[in-house]
Amino acid sequence: MTIQSCLTVQKSHFRTFSSGFLLGKEILAYNYSQTIKCTPNKAYPTTFKAPVHHLKKLFTIPIYNEDEETLEWFTEPILELNESSICPDGFERKGEFCHECNNCQSDICEKGYRKNFETGLCEDIDECIEHTTICQYMCENQIGSYRCYCPIGFKMNNSGQCQDINECHQFQIECGQDRTCFNTRGAYECIDIPCPVGYIRQNENDCLLKCYQRLSSCRPRQPIYIRHRFIALSRLTSSNRTFFSLPIVNRNRTSIKLFDKSNPNMPLPFIIDGIDLKTNQTLFDSHEYELEIYVYNNEFNGKHSSQHHRRRLHTIYVIRINISPFHF
Repeated sequence: MTIQSCLTVQKSHFRTFSSGFLLGKEILAYNYSQTIKCTPNKAYPTTFKAPVHHLKKLFTIPIYNEDEETLEWFTEPILELNESSICPDGFERKGEFCHECNNCQSDICEKGYRKNFETGLCEDIDECIEHTTICQYMCENQIGSYRCYCPIGFKMNNSGQCQDINECHQFQIECGQDRTCFNTRGAYECIDIPCPVGYIRQNENDCLLKCYQRLSSCRPRQPIYIRHRFIALSRLTSSNRTFFSLPIVNRNRTSIKLFDKSNPNMPLPFIIDGIDLKTNQTLFDSHEYELEIYVYNNEFNGKHSSQHHRRRLHTIYVIRINISPFHF
Protein backbone atom coordinates (compact mmCIF):
# COMPACT_ATOMS: atom_id res chain seq x y z
CA MET A 1 0.00 0.00 0.00
CA THR A 2 1.33 3.45 -0.93
CA ILE A 3 0.13 6.68 0.66
CA GLN A 4 1.41 10.19 -0.15
CA SER A 5 0.15 13.71 0.24
CA CYS A 6 0.47 17.09 -1.44
CA LEU A 7 2.31 18.26 1.69
CA THR A 8 5.30 16.05 0.94
CA VAL A 9 5.57 15.51 -2.81
CA GLN A 10 7.19 18.00 -5.18
CA LYS A 11 5.49 16.84 -8.40
CA SER A 12 2.44 18.40 -9.95
CA HIS A 13 0.43 15.25 -9.14
CA PHE A 14 0.84 11.84 -7.54
CA ARG A 15 -1.01 8.54 -7.64
CA THR A 16 -2.10 6.61 -4.59
CA PHE A 17 -3.03 2.96 -4.88
CA SER A 18 -3.66 -0.22 -2.95
CA SER A 19 -4.01 -3.82 -4.12
CA GLY A 20 -3.77 -7.37 -2.75
CA PHE A 21 -5.87 -10.27 -1.54
CA LEU A 22 -8.11 -10.52 1.48
CA LEU A 23 -8.22 -13.89 3.27
CA GLY A 24 -11.35 -14.96 5.06
CA LYS A 25 -14.15 -17.34 4.26
CA GLU A 26 -13.23 -16.73 0.66
CA ILE A 27 -10.38 -15.08 -1.14
CA LEU A 28 -11.35 -11.53 -2.12
CA ALA A 29 -9.16 -9.51 -4.45
CA TYR A 30 -9.19 -5.74 -4.28
CA ASN A 31 -7.52 -3.06 -6.33
CA TYR A 32 -7.90 0.73 -5.90
CA SER A 33 -6.07 3.73 -7.34
CA GLN A 34 -6.67 7.49 -7.62
CA THR A 35 -4.71 10.44 -9.00
CA ILE A 36 -4.44 13.59 -6.85
CA LYS A 37 -3.32 16.97 -8.25
CA CYS A 38 -1.00 19.06 -6.10
CA THR A 39 0.19 22.63 -5.79
CA PRO A 40 3.40 22.11 -3.79
CA ASN A 41 5.25 24.86 -1.95
CA LYS A 42 2.72 27.51 -2.84
CA ALA A 43 3.01 30.83 -0.96
CA TYR A 44 -0.23 32.29 0.33
CA PRO A 45 -0.65 36.05 0.90
CA THR A 46 -0.90 36.97 4.56
CA THR A 47 -4.15 38.81 3.91
CA PHE A 48 -5.94 35.56 3.14
CA LYS A 49 -6.93 32.81 5.53
CA ALA A 50 -4.69 29.76 5.43
CA PRO A 51 -6.18 26.88 3.44
CA VAL A 52 -7.62 23.91 5.26
CA HIS A 53 -6.65 20.31 4.71
CA HIS A 54 -9.26 17.84 3.61
CA LEU A 55 -9.16 14.56 5.49
CA LYS A 56 -10.57 12.58 2.60
CA LYS A 57 -11.38 8.90 2.20
CA LEU A 58 -9.30 7.97 -0.79
CA PHE A 59 -10.06 4.29 -0.71
CA THR A 60 -12.05 1.75 1.32
CA ILE A 61 -10.94 -1.86 1.83
CA PRO A 62 -13.30 -4.68 2.84
CA ILE A 63 -11.96 -6.87 5.69
CA TYR A 64 -13.40 -9.50 7.99
CA ASN A 65 -13.38 -9.34 11.75
CA GLU A 66 -11.46 -11.85 13.86
CA ASP A 67 -14.31 -14.36 13.88
CA GLU A 68 -14.59 -14.08 10.11
CA GLU A 69 -18.31 -13.51 10.56
CA THR A 70 -18.83 -9.86 9.60
CA LEU A 71 -17.54 -8.00 6.58
CA GLU A 72 -16.22 -4.63 7.83
CA TRP A 73 -14.67 -1.65 6.13
CA PHE A 74 -11.26 -0.17 6.70
CA THR A 75 -10.72 3.45 5.67
CA GLU A 76 -7.29 4.92 4.94
CA PRO A 77 -7.25 8.74 5.15
CA ILE A 78 -4.98 11.14 3.30
CA LEU A 79 -4.38 14.90 3.54
CA GLU A 80 -5.29 16.99 0.52
CA LEU A 81 -4.43 20.71 0.34
CA ASN A 82 -7.35 22.88 -0.68
CA GLU A 83 -7.30 26.50 -1.89
CA SER A 84 -10.36 27.56 0.12
CA SER A 85 -10.64 28.14 3.88
CA ILE A 86 -14.23 26.78 3.77
CA CYS A 87 -15.00 23.08 3.63
CA PRO A 88 -16.83 21.96 0.47
CA ASP A 89 -20.14 20.15 0.37
CA GLY A 90 -19.88 16.70 1.92
CA PHE A 91 -17.29 17.79 4.47
CA GLU A 92 -17.45 19.32 7.92
CA ARG A 93 -14.66 21.13 9.70
CA LYS A 94 -13.15 19.90 12.93
CA GLY A 95 -10.24 22.04 14.05
CA GLU A 96 -7.92 22.54 11.09
CA PHE A 97 -9.27 19.66 9.04
CA CYS A 98 -12.30 18.98 6.86
CA HIS A 99 -13.74 15.51 7.50
CA GLU A 100 -15.88 13.73 4.97
CA CYS A 101 -19.39 13.13 6.30
CA ASN A 102 -22.86 12.12 5.20
CA ASN A 103 -25.12 14.49 7.15
CA CYS A 104 -22.81 17.42 7.85
CA GLN A 105 -23.71 20.98 8.57
CA SER A 106 -22.70 23.62 6.04
CA ASP A 107 -19.77 25.95 6.77
CA ILE A 108 -21.74 28.79 5.18
CA CYS A 109 -23.63 30.99 7.65
CA GLU A 110 -26.22 33.67 7.00
CA LYS A 111 -25.06 37.19 6.17
CA GLY A 112 -23.65 38.89 9.27
CA TYR A 113 -22.55 35.61 10.87
CA ARG A 114 -19.39 33.48 10.75
CA LYS A 115 -18.86 29.81 11.57
CA ASN A 116 -16.97 29.07 14.79
CA PHE A 117 -15.19 25.84 13.94
CA GLU A 118 -14.51 25.04 17.57
CA THR A 119 -18.19 25.07 18.56
CA GLY A 120 -19.68 24.45 15.14
CA LEU A 121 -22.03 27.44 15.65
CA CYS A 122 -22.64 30.52 13.54
CA GLU A 123 -21.64 33.58 15.53
CA ASP A 124 -22.37 37.27 14.97
CA ILE A 125 -19.72 39.33 13.16
CA ASP A 126 -18.92 42.67 14.80
CA GLU A 127 -18.67 44.74 11.64
CA CYS A 128 -17.84 47.89 13.62
CA ILE A 129 -14.59 46.36 14.91
CA GLU A 130 -13.59 44.47 11.77
CA HIS A 131 -14.38 47.34 9.36
CA THR A 132 -13.60 50.57 11.19
CA THR A 133 -14.47 52.78 8.19
CA ILE A 134 -17.82 51.16 7.48
CA CYS A 135 -19.60 54.22 8.94
CA GLN A 136 -18.69 57.88 8.48
CA TYR A 137 -19.42 58.85 12.08
CA MET A 138 -20.60 56.20 14.55
CA CYS A 139 -21.21 52.46 14.20
CA GLU A 140 -23.41 50.27 16.39
CA ASN A 141 -23.10 46.51 16.12
CA GLN A 142 -26.38 44.61 15.99
CA ILE A 143 -27.12 40.90 15.93
CA GLY A 144 -26.40 39.80 12.38
CA SER A 145 -25.96 43.36 11.20
CA TYR A 146 -24.86 46.89 12.15
CA ARG A 147 -26.21 50.43 12.10
CA CYS A 148 -24.57 53.75 11.22
CA TYR A 149 -25.39 57.02 12.94
CA CYS A 150 -24.77 60.63 11.95
CA PRO A 151 -24.10 63.56 14.32
CA ILE A 152 -26.78 66.13 15.13
CA GLY A 153 -27.37 68.37 12.15
CA PHE A 154 -26.90 65.55 9.63
CA LYS A 155 -29.17 62.90 8.17
CA MET A 156 -28.45 59.57 6.49
CA ASN A 157 -29.02 59.66 2.73
CA ASN A 158 -29.89 56.74 0.44
CA SER A 159 -26.20 55.96 -0.09
CA GLY A 160 -25.58 55.54 3.65
CA GLN A 161 -23.63 58.82 3.85
CA CYS A 162 -24.12 61.63 6.35
CA GLN A 163 -25.71 64.60 4.61
CA ASP A 164 -25.93 68.08 6.09
CA ILE A 165 -29.37 69.41 7.04
CA ASN A 166 -29.90 72.96 5.83
CA GLU A 167 -31.63 74.32 8.92
CA CYS A 168 -31.98 77.79 7.39
CA HIS A 169 -34.25 76.47 4.63
CA GLN A 170 -35.81 73.43 6.27
CA PHE A 171 -36.82 75.25 9.46
CA GLN A 172 -37.18 78.67 7.77
CA ILE A 173 -34.95 80.39 10.32
CA GLU A 174 -35.71 84.09 10.70
CA CYS A 175 -32.68 85.89 12.14
CA GLY A 176 -34.19 89.38 12.12
CA GLN A 177 -33.47 92.69 10.42
CA ASP A 178 -30.01 93.16 8.89
CA ARG A 179 -29.13 89.59 9.78
CA THR A 180 -28.92 86.45 7.69
CA CYS A 181 -28.90 82.71 8.35
CA PHE A 182 -25.60 80.96 7.57
CA ASN A 183 -25.97 77.19 7.17
CA THR A 184 -22.79 75.44 8.33
CA ARG A 185 -22.01 71.72 8.26
CA GLY A 186 -24.19 70.33 11.05
CA ALA A 187 -25.44 73.66 12.42
CA TYR A 188 -26.32 77.25 11.52
CA GLU A 189 -25.50 80.81 12.60
CA CYS A 190 -27.31 84.14 12.50
CA ILE A 191 -24.85 86.71 11.12
CA ASP A 192 -25.10 90.51 11.30
CA ILE A 193 -24.75 92.10 7.85
CA PRO A 194 -25.87 95.76 8.22
CA CYS A 195 -25.30 98.15 5.34
CA PRO A 196 -22.94 101.03 6.28
CA VAL A 197 -24.05 104.66 6.24
CA GLY A 198 -24.36 105.87 2.66
CA TYR A 199 -25.47 102.45 1.36
CA ILE A 200 -28.85 100.88 0.63
CA ARG A 201 -29.69 97.19 0.71
CA GLN A 202 -29.73 95.78 -2.80
CA ASN A 203 -30.79 92.27 -1.75
CA GLU A 204 -30.53 90.01 1.28
CA ASN A 205 -26.72 89.89 1.26
CA ASP A 206 -25.61 92.90 -0.81
CA CYS A 207 -25.36 96.65 -0.21
CA LEU A 208 -25.18 99.35 -2.93
CA LEU A 209 -23.60 102.80 -2.69
CA LYS A 210 -26.36 105.44 -2.74
CA CYS A 211 -24.44 107.85 -4.96
CA TYR A 212 -23.77 105.12 -7.51
CA GLN A 213 -25.75 107.01 -10.21
CA ARG A 214 -23.57 110.10 -9.58
CA LEU A 215 -20.29 108.19 -9.26
CA SER A 216 -18.17 111.31 -9.72
CA SER A 217 -19.64 112.72 -6.48
CA CYS A 218 -18.71 109.59 -4.49
CA ARG A 219 -15.43 109.27 -2.65
CA PRO A 220 -12.96 107.02 -4.57
CA ARG A 221 -12.24 104.94 -1.49
CA GLN A 222 -15.89 103.94 -1.19
CA PRO A 223 -16.70 100.65 -2.94
CA ILE A 224 -19.76 100.61 -5.17
CA TYR A 225 -20.83 97.23 -3.77
CA ILE A 226 -20.42 95.42 -0.48
CA ARG A 227 -21.32 91.76 -0.93
CA HIS A 228 -21.52 89.18 1.84
CA ARG A 229 -20.86 85.54 0.99
CA PHE A 230 -20.99 82.45 3.22
CA ILE A 231 -19.09 79.22 2.57
CA ALA A 232 -19.20 76.02 4.63
CA LEU A 233 -16.34 73.54 4.16
CA SER A 234 -15.69 70.17 5.73
CA ARG A 235 -12.55 69.33 7.66
CA LEU A 236 -9.87 67.63 5.54
CA THR A 237 -10.87 69.58 2.45
CA SER A 238 -7.93 69.01 0.13
CA SER A 239 -5.40 71.55 -1.08
CA ASN A 240 -5.92 73.38 -4.40
CA ARG A 241 -9.71 73.11 -4.10
CA THR A 242 -11.63 76.01 -5.69
CA PHE A 243 -14.68 76.91 -3.59
CA PHE A 244 -15.54 80.42 -4.78
CA SER A 245 -15.07 82.39 -8.01
CA LEU A 246 -15.40 86.15 -8.42
CA PRO A 247 -17.90 87.17 -11.11
CA ILE A 248 -15.53 89.53 -12.91
CA VAL A 249 -16.02 90.21 -16.60
CA ASN A 250 -12.89 92.17 -17.54
CA ARG A 251 -9.97 90.51 -15.75
CA ASN A 252 -7.33 92.66 -17.49
CA ARG A 253 -8.64 95.81 -15.80
CA THR A 254 -9.03 94.38 -12.31
CA SER A 255 -6.74 93.93 -9.31
CA ILE A 256 -7.62 91.89 -6.21
CA LYS A 257 -6.47 92.02 -2.59
CA LEU A 258 -7.23 89.35 0.02
CA PHE A 259 -6.78 89.50 3.81
CA ASP A 260 -8.23 88.10 7.01
CA LYS A 261 -10.42 90.74 8.64
CA SER A 262 -10.14 89.31 12.17
CA ASN A 263 -6.44 88.31 12.05
CA PRO A 264 -4.63 90.46 9.45
CA ASN A 265 -1.18 89.05 10.30
CA MET A 266 -2.23 85.41 10.41
CA PRO A 267 -1.22 83.27 7.40
CA LEU A 268 -4.26 82.01 5.50
CA PRO A 269 -4.87 78.51 4.16
CA PHE A 270 -6.44 80.19 1.11
CA ILE A 271 -5.13 82.01 -1.95
CA ILE A 272 -6.54 83.99 -4.87
CA ASP A 273 -5.66 82.33 -8.19
CA GLY A 274 -6.91 84.61 -10.95
CA ILE A 275 -10.57 85.04 -10.00
CA ASP A 276 -10.72 81.80 -7.98
CA LEU A 277 -10.53 81.54 -4.21
CA LYS A 278 -9.01 78.16 -3.34
CA THR A 279 -7.27 76.26 -0.57
CA ASN A 280 -3.47 76.18 -0.55
CA GLN A 281 -3.25 73.38 2.03
CA THR A 282 -5.39 70.62 3.50
CA LEU A 283 -7.80 71.98 6.12
CA PHE A 284 -7.06 69.95 9.24
CA ASP A 285 -8.59 72.20 11.91
CA SER A 286 -12.11 73.37 12.57
CA HIS A 287 -12.11 77.16 12.35
CA GLU A 288 -14.06 80.15 11.09
CA TYR A 289 -12.51 82.86 8.93
CA GLU A 290 -13.84 86.25 7.91
CA LEU A 291 -12.05 87.42 4.78
CA GLU A 292 -12.31 90.56 2.71
CA ILE A 293 -11.54 90.59 -0.99
CA TYR A 294 -10.99 94.05 -2.47
CA VAL A 295 -11.69 94.29 -6.17
CA TYR A 296 -10.29 97.37 -7.90
CA ASN A 297 -11.13 98.58 -11.39
CA ASN A 298 -8.57 100.45 -13.42
CA GLU A 299 -10.33 103.39 -15.04
CA PHE A 300 -8.92 105.15 -18.11
CA ASN A 301 -9.77 108.53 -19.57
CA GLY A 302 -8.78 110.08 -22.90
CA LYS A 303 -7.21 108.60 -25.99
CA HIS A 304 -3.95 107.64 -24.29
CA SER A 305 -4.99 105.49 -21.38
CA SER A 306 -1.49 105.22 -19.98
CA GLN A 307 -1.51 108.97 -19.24
CA HIS A 308 -4.91 109.02 -17.56
CA HIS A 309 -5.05 106.09 -15.19
CA ARG A 310 -7.01 105.84 -11.96
CA ARG A 311 -7.67 102.82 -9.76
CA ARG A 312 -11.08 102.71 -8.10
CA LEU A 313 -12.34 100.37 -5.39
CA HIS A 314 -15.27 98.64 -7.07
CA THR A 315 -16.46 95.84 -4.72
CA ILE A 316 -15.65 94.49 -1.29
CA TYR A 317 -16.54 90.82 -0.79
CA VAL A 318 -16.93 89.95 2.87
CA ILE A 319 -16.55 86.18 2.94
CA ARG A 320 -17.18 84.12 6.03
CA ILE A 321 -15.75 80.59 5.81
CA ASN A 322 -16.72 77.96 8.36
CA ILE A 323 -14.64 74.76 8.53
CA SER A 324 -16.65 71.98 10.14
CA PRO A 325 -15.23 69.62 12.81
CA PHE A 326 -16.50 66.76 10.63
CA HIS A 327 -14.81 65.42 7.50
CA PHE A 328 -18.08 64.93 5.61
